[in-house]
Amino acid sequence: MRASEIRALIISTIEASTLDYKSAGADKFNVYRRSQEPESVQSRTVMVKLLTPPTKDEVDTCDLFTVTYQVIRFYPASDATEDRASDDTERLYTPLWRLHEQAADLQSSELGDPSIEDVDSMLIVRQDITCLYRLSSSLI
Repeated sequence: MRASEIRALIISTIEASTLDYKSAGADKFNVYRRSQEPESVQSRTVMVKLLTPPTKDEVDTCDLFTVTYQVIRFYPASDATEDRASDDTERLYTPLWRLHEQAADLQSSELGDPSIEDVDSMLIVRQDITCLYRLSSSLI
């Protein structure tokens, strides 16, 4: 497995999640794939950003690595922004916590505590996810 595959798995897991509250009929997480955070958003947006590059794990094996991504959710200001952010945090907890069950080479996935900030015209929720995985054998 590669770190980029873990990022893709995180994104697909978030995209597959059913939202509790939709501001419009087609409301969903729009994936933002640039390296810099957006200054504003028009709809619910998620970014999966590399926080800590792959690092060899302390365990005495040649193939275990750890990588940490930060899942950042951006919400445009509205009357229900805080409710959507809290509902989404609850909804995404189990699928992200169980991420390691979706790939054989993903050994564990640990979620950090979410944090929130209010920036100009949007609410931002951040949560780290640290994954322990077996590096593809072709790279060892």
